[in-house]
Order: sequence, then C-alpha cells, then structure tokens
Amino acid sequence: FNYALPKLVAIARYTGDDTELMRIVAKIPPDAYPRGAKNHMHYLMGVRYFDKDELARSRKYFGQVSSKSPLYLKSEYYRGVIYNEQGKLKSAVRSFRDVYREEPPPDLDSKDLDGLSKIKDLSLLNVARIYYGIERFDEASKYYELVNRESMYWADSLFENAWSNFMQNNLNE
Repeated sequence: FNYALPKLVAIARYTGDDTELMRIVAKIPPDAYPRGAKNHMHYLMGVRYFDKDELARSRKYFGQVSSKSPLYLKSEYYRGVIYNEQGKLKSAVRSFRDVYREEPPPDLDSKDLDGLSKIKDLSLLNVARIYYGIERFDEASKYYELVNRESMYWADSLFENAWSNFMQNNLNE
C-alpha cells in the first residue's frame, strides 16, 4: 500500500484524471497516507468535502497541503472561496492574494501552468469582487486592472471594472 498509492497518485497526475483516487480517498484514514501521496490525498479530501458543502472540514484538508506541493495554489484558492462563503472576507482576500503573488513550482508542465494562470486571474477577480461588495471601489478597480489582457477573464474584468468606475463617478476611465 505504501508503495502503490504514490504510484497511483503519479498516474493520476500524469493523466489528469483523479477519478480512481476519489473513489478510494474516503476509505483511507488520513494518518495512513504515505509520504509521497499525502499532499494529493489531502487535496482530494478537501475537494470531496467541498463538493459535499462541508466547508469547515474541506478547509482543514486544504490547509494540510504543503506549500511545496504543485497543488498548494489550488488548495489556497479553494480556501479563499471557502472563507468568502463563510463571510471571513479578510481571510479570503489573504488567500486570494497569496495565490496571485506566489510563484508556480518550477517542475510544472505547460497544462498545469495554464490552469494555474487561470486560478491566478480568478483570484484577482475574487479580490476585486470582495472589495466591490464592501464598497471599496477604488481598491476593486486596482485588482480588476491587474487581470492580464490575454486572460480569458479579461472581458469580465473590463465589464466589472466599468461598474466600479461608475460607482466612483469616474466616467472617463
């Protein structure tokens, strides 16, 4: 088991398909996770509880993913979403900012890097939306403007930033 589970995690990472791991993740107690599979399994447990809307348990598992793991930024993004759902806006902004500011691990392939850039852009949008929601339109505008022009979320950021500028009575931007 200690040999097989890390190999299964490696196969899942290579194929991008966590289906088999999701089937067995709940059957294995977290203290029995082998060292080579621990981060991936904590991440999957977090996703599993997030999907079941058990946010406190989900946040606990996402918090156990190591900052050296390729799944760390995804876990931190999920934590930001959970904090936002729970009304803990300062913690949500902190998590989203961490995702945006953190450099990706050097061993990521191009597919993972593309997914990570999307998560970074979504983090910027979420910070801007939080600031917009608490009527700090100038701060919201700063974060909307950070979304990269090549991003698939750039049009959303332009539209939402227009509303932010409108709320500031800044009609020339």
